[in-house]
Amino acid sequence: MIDTDKYEGHSTGWKHKINHSTYSIINDDGQKVASVPCYEECNKDSQLIADAPKLLAEVKRLRKLEAAVVGSWMQSCEHRGPWHKALRYPCVDLGYLVLEGHTFELAEEYQEMAKEWIRQKMVEIYGEDWDEER
Repeated sequence: MIDTDKYEGHSTGWKHKINHSTYSIINDDGQKVASVPCYEECNKDSQLIADAPKLLAEVKRLRKLEAAVVGSWMQSCEHRGPWHKALRYPCVDLGYLVLEGHTFELAEEYQEMAKEWIRQKMVEIYGEDWDEER
C-alpha cells in the first residue's frame, strides 16, 4: 500500500504544455514540476504526470470508502446485522475477506483499518472519552 502521507503539501493544479521538443508540467504558481521529452506517447505520459494530484486525491477518497466498508462489515458481524451477508462474496473478490471453508474472515491487512474506522466513528458519536473496552 502506498504511504500517501509523504505527498502532503504537494502543489496542485498541474497542467501540461508543449515547449519545442518537450512537454512541461506546470503547477499553479507557474513553476515547472517536470518535463517529458516528446516521443510517440509523450502527450499521454505528460497528462498522467499532470493528473498525479487528482490521482492522489482519488486514492485517498477510495481509502476512506474502503475503511468504511470493512469497518461497517466488521461492526455488522459483531452485532449480527443482516446486510453483511450480501457483501461477503464481493468482499472476497476484492480481497477484503478470506473464505476458509464456510467461514469469512477479514483479511489481516484490513483488520487494523477496520478497527480504526470503528474507533473514529465511536469517537464522533460518543466523544473523545469513548472507551474501546465497552
